[in-house]
Amino acid sequence: MLSLNISMLSALHQQSTL
Repeated sequence: MLSLNISMLSALHQQSTL
C-alpha cells in the first residue's frame, strides 16, 4: 500500500513541475 502512495505522490509532483 505504501508503494502505491509513493507512486501517486510522485505522479503529482511530476504534474506540478510541468
